[in-house]
Amino acid sequence: METIRNLYEDMLLDLDYQKIKRRGMKGDEKLTAQYTLVGEDYRNCENRLLFIGRSVNGWEADYCWDISQDFNNKSAHLKANEIIEYWNKSNLEWVKTPLPGKKKRRESYPYWYLAKSLTKVLTNATNDNWIHKLAWSNLYKIAPRDGGNPWGSLCAAQLQNARKILTYELETLKSTHVIFVTGADWFSDFEEVVSIAKDRLGFKSVVVSRPERRDARLSIFRKKKIAEAFGVEI
Repeated sequence: METIRNLYEDMLLDLDYQKIKRRGMKGDEKLTAQYTLVGEDYRNCENRLLFIGRSVNGWEADYCWDISQDFNNKSAHLKANEIIEYWNKSNLEWVKTPLPGKKKRRESYPYWYLAKSLTKVLTNATNDNWIHKLAWSNLYKIAPRDGGNPWGSLCAAQLQNARKILTYELETLKSTHVIFVTGADWFSDFEEVVSIAKDRLGFKSVVVSRPERRDARLSIFRKKKIAEAFGVEI
C-alpha cells in the first residue's frame, strides 16, 4: 500500500515545467503545497467534520520551490518529507488571527465562518475551541505560493495523485461528515473517487459553492443543501 509520503513524492515527480508553465513565466515563480490539518480533538468527536476547499490559496514556507525545479527520486523524497513534517507541526490557530494589515480575524470571513458555524452545530463546539474539532484539506495540494488556485495544466499534472491522496484522507480520517466547499465544477474531477469511498465508508457528504461573496440567495441555497445532506441547520 502506498504511504502518504509516496503519494506526495509521485505528485512532485509528475511536475514538468514545460507542461505546467503559463505564458510569460520566467521560471522563478514559487509553488507551495499543503497537507491535511487535523484538530487535536477531532478524533474524539462523535461527528467528525472534514472541510475541503479547492487549494491552499497561497502559503509561504521554507519548503516552497521554483516552478521550474525538476525533481528526481531523492529530491522529491526530501521535499515530500519537508512538506509533511511542516504541516504535522502546524495547527489551525492562525484562523483566529487577522490577515496581514487587517483587523478582522480570518474566522470572520465567509469561508472560515462557514467552517466555524458547521463545526459548532455538528460537534457542540464553542467559539473558543471549534478549530480543534475539525480537519481541513483541499482537493489540489500544490498551488501558487503567492495566492490563487492552480491553473489548468498545474491541476492536470497533480490530478491523479490528488485523487489518491483524497482517498487516503477519507480512509484514514474516518470522517462522518465531509463538505466540499469547491463548487461542482472543481469537484467534478474527484466525484468518482469520493463516490467509491462514500459507498465503502458510509460518511455523509455535500458539495457547495465557495462563499466568496455575501450573496443572500447563494447563502440560502448553500444552507439548504447542507441541511438536506447533514440534517442540521446553520
